[in-house]
Amino acid sequence: MLTFHASSQTLGGNSVFSFMKLSHTPRLTAMGGANISSTSKDVGLGFNNPALLNASMHTQLNASFNFLYAGIHGYHLSIGYHHAKLKTDFAWG
Repeated sequence: MLTFHASSQTLGGNSVFSFMKLSHTPRLTAMGGANISSTSKDVGLGFNNPALLNASMHTQLNASFNFLYAGIHGYHLSIGYHHAKLKTDFAWG
């Protein structure tokens, strides 16, 4: 059996459309787009990192509006829910 594997690289970054990676909350934008440890009642942070979801986010609503250049708009709406019987937290967005 004969197999071939082709690979290549690009210069200048790891993705072409990195500008499309918009944050779900202003706090996440201020943190550089990555949150691994900041715990709060902000369900937007929990939506980005599900490990941060907790019972204090129950019925918290997050609305984010991004207005960028050239008329580009981004909207995000998320809500947190704590299911007491299952002892589980959910986020929808």
